[in-house]
Amino acid sequence: MSKEEIKSLPLAVLRRTENTSNIRFDTEKCCQPNDVHMWVSKAFVNFALLRRTESIRKLRLHSDKGCQPHDVHLWVSKALDLKVQELDLDLFLHEKILLPLRLSTCESLVVLKLRGRIQPTLNSSFHVYLPSLKILHIRESCSTLQINAPSLEVLSLVDYSSAPRQYEYTNLSNLDEASIFICKRVDFNNLYTFLKGLSNVKSLALSSKTFHFLSMEDKLDNLHLLTFHNLLFLWVEISKNWSWNMLVSFLQNAPKLKDLAITRNIEINSRRKEVGNPSWVEPLISPTCLRSSLITFEFVGIQNIKTELDFTRYIVSHSSKLQKVKIFTPTSK
Repeated sequence: MSKEEIKSLPLAVLRRTENTSNIRFDTEKCCQPNDVHMWVSKAFVNFALLRRTESIRKLRLHSDKGCQPHDVHLWVSKALDLKVQELDLDLFLHEKILLPLRLSTCESLVVLKLRGRIQPTLNSSFHVYLPSLKILHIRESCSTLQINAPSLEVLSLVDYSSAPRQYEYTNLSNLDEASIFICKRVDFNNLYTFLKGLSNVKSLALSSKTFHFLSMEDKLDNLHLLTFHNLLFLWVEISKNWSWNMLVSFLQNAPKLKDLAITRNIEINSRRKEVGNPSWVEPLISPTCLRSSLITFEFVGIQNIKTELDFTRYIVSHSSKLQKVKIFTPTSK
């Protein structure tokens, strides 16, 4: 490709997309910082975004090299000027990325997705208030946030960090769907308070360790406070140290539950062994949802283990409204 062709490529792309409201920078194919495709991609974003005066719907930045923190700061700042509605940042760069402070009070933002070494605010004393935000995805090593999002409907939190975290989300009365995957030990009281704030959700997905952190505490008797009166769908992941009693506690406090899905986390090259409490005993009183509302039950990765088989039999035999059952072994396709 000649220099003239390279120089004309961003402009040609720009002419074809000059009316687009979505701007994208994506280098997931591991191109090098000096690669021509990297240069073209950055040039396109600069042309398409920095010259624009009309509002944009979405800015998507996905990169693990080549893109610099100052580029991200500049592009996000310009997107905020253009009243961006969707911001999708998936960035694993060598340096931590500091986003514009005014992002924390953006009124136009409806969708926010953050993944990577990202610091959403420049001053940790600032709280995030996003009045129009409806979808929030936070993944990997993003810093702790204090978020007030009164319009939030969907929350996805995946945290692999080993650093202490505080999860502070307020004003979640409109939240319909939540997925919580916390993979390191956290403060029980903070996690308990956080889950209690999700009590209005209709769909809930929880990792095995999220359950495990709660079941390890002596405060297990207080779980009757975790009620989910509107919960219709529950997805849980099980692994070693799993507490079936904890799951029953959740079922006891989800009277409208219609769909229950369990996925077993199978470790590669691991031997089959009991998962959870091998002495699990059926509750004296069956959860209300089994008697009145549960219509589908799915178990992915079930093994020939007594506790798993006993629990499955219990659900199937005590669910009077059950219409569909799906059971998959680890070798099922």
